[in-house]
Amino acid sequence: MATKYTNLPGVFLDVLDGQLTTVPSPGDPIFLILGTSDTTQENINGVDTDITWPYTVDSTSDATQLFGSTSGLGKGMIEAAAGGATNFRLWNIGPNVSKGRALYEGLFKAYDAMYDQPVDFAIPYGVYLDDENIMDMTAAEAQAAITAINNGTDTNTLGRVCARKVNAEWQFAWWFPEDPANLGGSGFDTTNLIDGSLTITDEVISSAAAYSGSILSFTLANAFLDDGTHAIGDFGNLDSPSINFARNAELADFNAVGDYHISGTTVSFHVGAGLASTQDAFNLIALNNAGNLTLTYKTTITGITANIVDTGGVLADIGAGVSRDFFHEVNFAYQLADFCHRGSSIVDMRLGFIGVNPPAASAFDDLVAQSNWVGTSPVAANATVSADGTGLLGNKFMAGSATYRSAIEGGGFMATTEISDAARGFLSGTEVTDANGAKVDIGKYLSIVASWATVGTGTGWVASAAAVYAGFASTLAPQSAPTNKSLQGMMTLKGSVAAPSLDLLAGAKYVGLLNKATRSAVIADSPTSALSSSDYRRLSTMRQVEECVDGIRLVSEPFLGEGMTAAELAALDTAIGSKLKDIQSRGIISGYDYQVLMSPEQKVLGEATVQLKLIPAFELRQITIVVGLSAS
Repeated sequence: MATKYTNLPGVFLDVLDGQLTTVPSPGDPIFLILGTSDTTQENINGVDTDITWPYTVDSTSDATQLFGSTSGLGKGMIEAAAGGATNFRLWNIGPNVSKGRALYEGLFKAYDAMYDQPVDFAIPYGVYLDDENIMDMTAAEAQAAITAINNGTDTNTLGRVCARKVNAEWQFAWWFPEDPANLGGSGFDTTNLIDGSLTITDEVISSAAAYSGSILSFTLANAFLDDGTHAIGDFGNLDSPSINFARNAELADFNAVGDYHISGTTVSFHVGAGLASTQDAFNLIALNNAGNLTLTYKTTITGITANIVDTGGVLADIGAGVSRDFFHEVNFAYQLADFCHRGSSIVDMRLGFIGVNPPAASAFDDLVAQSNWVGTSPVAANATVSADGTGLLGNKFMAGSATYRSAIEGGGFMATTEISDAARGFLSGTEVTDANGAKVDIGKYLSIVASWATVGTGTGWVASAAAVYAGFASTLAPQSAPTNKSLQGMMTLKGSVAAPSLDLLAGAKYVGLLNKATRSAVIADSPTSALSSSDYRRLSTMRQVEECVDGIRLVSEPFLGEGMTAAELAALDTAIGSKLKDIQSRGIISGYDYQVLMSPEQKVLGEATVQLKLIPAFELRQITIVVGLSAS
C-alpha cells in the first residue's frame, strides 16, 4: 500500500509485484465469450443473481473466480487467452447443467442484447454445429426423442422454436414434429403440452375451513395427486403476497406460516397457534374473506404424447391462428452466423468461431470411430446432391443434403428475411439477395473447427480447438492467414486424422489441425464456411475486409450530424482515402478503389453511399515443385 499524507493532497505511488501479465489495450480485438457458469454471483446489494450482461474481466483468474473453474466461461476465456486473445467480454447463458434448448434460449437473449454492440470475435462455448436436432432425425428417431422429451429425460434435443416477447421478456415454445420430412403431416397439438398444467378447482369459503392447534384445513371436492413431487402453482385468493407458501411432505415438518400439506381431499396450512377464530386463521393467509381456492399443479397427461413445450405462455400470447408456420428450424452455427451478420451490418464486422462434437464416446484413438466421425461425402452431380453423406463430411450445412436448400451441393448458411416477432432470421425463412442478385451467404462470418485437443492450464481438459484457434487468429496481421501455422505450446492435438481426410474436410469448409514431422498442431487450412461460389471463402479475406470496413466506419463517424456541403463531403472523401491508403501501405490489402456517391434524393434524406472495391492480399496456398533430370 502506498504511503500517503494523512491530510495533505498529493500524487502517491504504489508499485505492485507478482502480477506480471498482459494488460489488454482498448484497441485489442474484443472477444465475446458466451458460456455457462457453475457459481452464483452477487449484485452490488449482495443479492445472488445471474450475470446476464457483458462482463469485462482482465485476467483468467477473474473469470474462474467469478464463474467457476469448470464453467464454460472460465474455460472459454482460458482457451482463447492461450491463443493470444486479451480483451474479453463474458456473458453467462446459464448454469453448467444447462442443456441444448436452455442454451439456445440463453444465446438467443445474449445475441439480441449484443448484436448492436462492438464485438470482433464471438465464441459460443460448449455448443456445436452438429448438436442433436430433431430436424436431422428419421421419423422413428424423432418419435423416440419425443417420448424422452415427454418423460423429462431429454432436455438436449433442439426442435423448431417460436420465440416471442411476452410481457417484455423473451419466451420460447418448442415444437417436435414426429416426422421431420413431413411437417404438414406431423401432429401439432396446442392443447396438451409437454410438462403441461392441469387445474383442479374447488369452491371453498371460510366457513368450510377448520382451525385446530396451529393448522387451518380445507376439504377439497376432489383428491389432489400427492406423489411427493407436485407443488401448488396458484393459490387463488389465498395467494397473499406477504406469505411464502412452501410444500411439506409431512404435517410434522411445518415450521412457518404458509407451509402446506395435501393428503387425499384435505389441504392443511400452518398458521400458528393462539388465533381467536377460524376466520382469523383464514384472514392470515387470504387476500380477502371469501372466494374460490384454485390449486394448479403440473402432472403427466396420461394417454397423450405431447409434442410442444411452452412454459412461457407463447401460444396463449399469440392466441387464435397459431400454426406450424410460427415454428422455425434452428442450429447453433446458424444462430451465430445470423448474430455476426446483423452486427456487421450496423456496428462493426465480427467473426464467429464454433466447433463440432467429438467422435462417439470421445474415442480419439479408435481409428474406426474416427473414420466414422469424419464420414463420407455426399453423392453429387452438376452441383446437386442425390444421396446424403455421413459424419462431418455429410453435414447438410457444410456439404449439402438432398433435403436441404433444394439439394444444393455445399449446403450453406444463407441470410433470410427477418421474423418480426423474433427480430431475426431463421433457416426456414425466405433467403434474401444482395444488390447483385446473389444470395447473401452469412457462412463467410463463420469458422467451424473440426479438431479437438487437450487445452487449458495444469493437466488441462479436452475441448474443441475453436476457442484457441480464434484467439490465435486475432494475433495475426489481417493479411496473414492462420494456414500452416502451429498452435504448438497452446494445445495437444487429440486423434490422428490423416492428411487425405483433412483435405476432404477442408473442401467441406472445416478448419482442421494435424501433427507434422517437425511441428505439432499445425492448422491445415483456414477457410470460412462460405460456399465455394463466394468471394469470401478465406478467413484472411474476411479480416482484410473487416479492417477496411471498420476503418471507414471509424473515420466517417465524426461527419454524422454535420452539414452536407461540398467542403464536408470533400473532407469525408479525403478521410476515407487516407485510411485506405494507410491500410494498403501496411500490406493488408493489395489495392483499392472507392467513390463517395450522393444522388439528389439521397441528399434530401441525408444519405451517402461509399462504393468500395478491394484487391485482397491473397494468401499463398500451394507451392508446386516441378523436377526434371538432365544428362549434363
